[in-house]
Amino acid sequence: MDSYRAQQDAGDAEKVEVLGISDWGADDGGVNLDSVNTTHAEHHVDEIIKRMQGSTFTCLQEHSCSQAQLASMQKMLRENGIAGILGTLDTASRHNLAGMGTIGRQPHRVIKIEAKTAAFKEAMETGRVQHVALTMGNGHILDVYNLYGYSGGHGSKAQAKKTNELIMIIRAEMAEHPKGPTCILGDVNADPEDIKELQLLLDEEDWIDLGAKADRWDQPIKEYTCLTAGSKRPTRRDYIFV
Repeated sequence: MDSYRAQQDAGDAEKVEVLGISDWGADDGGVNLDSVNTTHAEHHVDEIIKRMQGSTFTCLQEHSCSQAQLASMQKMLRENGIAGILGTLDTASRHNLAGMGTIGRQPHRVIKIEAKTAAFKEAMETGRVQHVALTMGNGHILDVYNLYGYSGGHGSKAQAKKTNELIMIIRAEMAEHPKGPTCILGDVNADPEDIKELQLLLDEEDWIDLGAKADRWDQPIKEYTCLTAGSKRPTRRDYIFV
């Protein structure tokens, strides 16, 4: 992930510059951003806390927690210097379905951004989208749209269409906010080419799939991110787009 850092200049100690992308694993004051589908966050809270030792922010998809479970989880996070925004489940479901969250390691902050479009507000109530701002340091803010796509989007045109509608809703919401550093990330549950609106961003609007450029950090490109139960073939379903 891009790292935003301050650099002192001999002639101007207050000057702030935006530097380039950090090397993989660099301990240079940069900012790390993770994206993880937790399936049920409360069951994995110890692992999340451990993971946050090396991350500044983590975006969570499918936290699947009731309000009581979220309160218990947030207490544990606070005790470890971690805080953030954990959203609602799918309000139309009888089960603990979906749920988005973003957490940050103090002193960095996760700031909730109120929806400006009715469509985005409705999508938030499905527990499948979230819009937050992250304090990156040195006065920099990153807008993050956290996404949980519909399961089976790679094999089902109907499911892919529903995820495509979420991307359209995100884009419409994005247009109502001031322009600035922005990313879309999360569990897409499909390949980018399955989602027409997402592929349009990559092909025609200069968005970048960071995982497809991982060789910049001497890492394997398009590395697999998911191996479901009962499956012998790993897939890549989790993405960060900038």
